[in-house]
Amino acid sequence: MSKVELSSKEIEDSQYFIKGANKPELLVLVEDEQDVPFWDKMFGCVNDKYYRIHIHSLKTAPMQASKEGNPLKGTGKENLMNVNPETLGRSKMIAVDADYDLLIDDYHLYTKRLREGKFIVHTDYYAIENHLINKNTLQTLDLWKRLGTEKVQRSWEDILASFSDAVCHSVKLCIASDAHRIPEIKAGSSLSPKLSIDTLRSEVKKLSFDPATYEDDNSNWKTLMEATYSGIDEICSKELAEVDTTIPDTDILKYIQGHTLYDYIETAVRYYFHIDYRQAVDKCKNDPTISGNGQAIGKAVSAFKASIYNGTIDCVKDSVYNGAALDMTSKDIKDIQTQIITLCQT
Repeated sequence: MSKVELSSKEIEDSQYFIKGANKPELLVLVEDEQDVPFWDKMFGCVNDKYYRIHIHSLKTAPMQASKEGNPLKGTGKENLMNVNPETLGRSKMIAVDADYDLLIDDYHLYTKRLREGKFIVHTDYYAIENHLINKNTLQTLDLWKRLGTEKVQRSWEDILASFSDAVCHSVKLCIASDAHRIPEIKAGSSLSPKLSIDTLRSEVKKLSFDPATYEDDNSNWKTLMEATYSGIDEICSKELAEVDTTIPDTDILKYIQGHTLYDYIETAVRYYFHIDYRQAVDKCKNDPTISGNGQAIGKAVSAFKASIYNGTIDCVKDSVYNGAALDMTSKDIKDIQTQIITLCQT
């Protein structure tokens, strides 16, 4: 595709100018380059309807502009939601995280537009990370296969359950305190204090992971958090009661900010990665077929490292975000793909 803004109609018509093409192309705009693998998997359900599907952030996509004609640059949801809606259609769509736009009325200026879903696809949960991270995907990351430890069972269910219990009230407080502020913003009155998602993320970053102590660490962190922000509970008690009714405690990891969820789980994945990696390197060094040959050992270790990193800078992050472990038959994934199929038939 050329580096100029194109409408959905122009992209659709391009099939008449591409030799051998009997179907239109599709351009999907996403929030960030790391989102591309996830949305590539989601849009796989309509591969048969398009000649090619291009998935890009605004950094690599053809130039985009707002309805007023202002060029849009950089990453993020807000930029995407400013893309001229008149240029969208079956051959040009936007795919974004839901955030709290499905939970809180008027959460953003574009909340209504996202809910209407006019060629805008959104996650079922808060963000793509909330779909990418669960007990099954963590156990089946392709990283473990490369390390040869895919059959080693780790306590992912318990780790997630402990973290879920720790952050449950804080996540609900984020939602409730934001909801409490909406009428204040509309009225132009002074704003009540809130627990922001950025603050919660900063607090979660204080948590480390040790398989011997994580439950106690999480419990102590929870006690401190609830004491620190108890004043906000009282301010938004009505909204907090509504959130308690709407969101079961067992579903809280669907509603925590995606980056916050990743921040914590990354520490656990890295903990086990370093164990497996050191063991595998030791195995290379002690290979009886090359024992005593320093040069051969060095080459074996280098080759092993290259196979683990698989051409990436951060093999842990890549293994989570590449989506290889996603269960494409799960309800949450099917729900997203139903959105996509419906829009392609519109």
